[in-house]
Amino acid sequence: YQQTHQWSTRMMQRHTVPQAKFSYDLSPVEVVVSKGDRRWYDFVTQVLAIIGGAFSVISLSMGFINLTAAQLKNVLGKRS
Repeated sequence: YQQTHQWSTRMMQRHTVPQAKFSYDLSPVEVVVSKGDRRWYDFVTQVLAIIGGAFSVISLSMGFINLTAAQLKNVLGKRS
């Protein structure tokens, strides 16, 4: 990956519309897709990763909800 940059300033007449010009030179990209045998432990690993991720998100959400509820109880309790 290569990126180049040129900087120049120019005085323009009052009625001239400024322009920005961009040019891209995209080189071809090759993607090789091959189908191979999958082992049973690949499937088990993916299922456990999904379960673990769901557990983490639910735990974080419940912690946030419990913290917010405790703070609301505390604030409402002080007002009474």
